[in-house]
This record gives sequence, structure tokens and C-alpha cells, in this order.
Amino acid sequence: MSCMNNGRRFSVASNKPDSCYNHEDAMLLLLLLTRQVGAISDCIRHLGRANTNDELLGWRAHLETELADIESIDRKLCNLLDLDPDRVRILGTIRDAEKKREYLKRHPGRKWV
Repeated sequence: MSCMNNGRRFSVASNKPDSCYNHEDAMLLLLLLTRQVGAISDCIRHLGRANTNDELLGWRAHLETELADIESIDRKLCNLLDLDPDRVRILGTIRDAEKKREYLKRHPGRKWV
């Protein structure tokens, strides 16, 4: 099936017959997701340097909001691309178990995070 996006014709494979997505919206969500990963990195760095319990609690709360933002962007991206977010989450759990199994096979005795 072919759709128009800003005057350009492109094809989208989907289970739904009339499904199109806006490429610019998808790229914007990807950029926002990348930004959030950077914010999480910053939070983790600050957690390691916290001097007081209040600082630690503050950075943990900030980290929680950043992770919540990622969850929101993930849901929006799934909706935009006509993917079932619950199915994607289940697939992620399955893939993580597969990766863990392979990692432990290659690196016996090492910790899987």
C-alpha cells in the first residue's frame, strides 16, 4: 500500500489495510527517546555522586520521571507504527531471557544485569 507524506509517496507494510504513518513524527519520537536516554545517564551519574540522602532521593525521583517519559514515548511510537505495546513488551521480556541464556553460555559465572 502506498501513502502520501509531505507530497512524497512511500509504502508501508502493515496488518491493517489502510495504515500509514508520518515519517517525521516517527523521527521526532526517536530523537525524544534518544534525549531521554541521555537524561537517564545523567541521573545515574548524579546518583553515584549524591552526598546526602535528600540528594539521593531527589535524583531517584528524577530518574523515575525520565523512565516514565520513555514509557510514554514508547507507547506513542508503538501507536504511530501500528504496533501493540503490550505485545512489544512481552517480546522484550522473551528476548531478554534469550540474550541472558546466550550471555551466560558464553560467559559462565559472570553476572547478567
